Amino acid sequence: MAGLVLATNEALGGGGGHPLVVIARFIVEFLAIHPFQDGNGRLSRALTALLMLRAGYEYVPYASIERLIEENKLTYYHALRTSQTATQIDPAQFSAWLLFLVRVLQTQKRILAGKIEVERSILNLTDTQIAVLDHVEMQGRATASSSAAALHLPQRTTRYHLGLLSSRGILEAHGERRGRYYTRRMSAPTEARADEESRNGAILAAILERGGTVTRGELLALVDAQHADHRLVGSLHGRRLAHLRRNDKTDRSALTARGREVAEQYLFARRLARTDRPVVPPSGG
Repeated sequence: MAGLVLATNEALGGGGGHPLVVIARFIVEFLAIHPFQDGNGRLSRALTALLMLRAGYEYVPYASIERLIEENKLTYYHALRTSQTATQIDPAQFSAWLLFLVRVLQTQKRILAGKIEVERSILNLTDTQIAVLDHVEMQGRATASSSAAALHLPQRTTRYHLGLLSSRGILEAHGERRGRYYTRRMSAPTEARADEESRNGAILAAILERGGTVTRGELLALVDAQHADHRLVGSLHGRRLAHLRRNDKTDRSALTARGREVAEQYLFARRLARTDRPVVPPSGG
């Protein structure tokens, strides 16, 4: 550990390559040394945050690496084990872990950017929009008609403000037109949210493998294969961060840049997770 700490400090002090490469190498070595009987994995995440702060990545405390690791445990362990095995032969061969870490940091940054976008949107709300938002938060879920009645507003006006709050990412719309209701968009995704992202990733990856476009019928078949509600089709075509964009002339939907990115991340994680032998998590991970 003394040698690892010394080498890392020297590398981060200058001339040791990109800080993220140095930090990734430190974590691989730290978990291989396994200096404590328990808690090495949790400590490695804390040390990642500390080293990134030292390297100037000041955003790190505001989005959780720990949660992202928990949601991608299989890929995490496989990338770690692959790199630890490879570095026994060649100390420079830890690319599997480096790529995993960079993907996690990319997702972490995107989550934080979303939080900032939501907070900025809230600062610019009108009194009426704040009243609508407060009503939805108080009820947990609300429709345009119930919100209009409670706030004594015209239903058309209420629907407009609900749509605006939804487009800004502050509220989340569920369902299409008749029966649509709204809930507060949560900053911290739950386990259900992680399952939803994995399901969406599988659908988008299948579309990417088909050339990046899909008919409505083919899309419905992919949704059925994931045992998802057909309302997901509308969600994937949503106005904000749309994953698919429909061409009304051809009746085909094409991946957006965001949809392609999600598909590529899913395929990347799937490739890393493939192994001929079971991946046994190292103790304390």
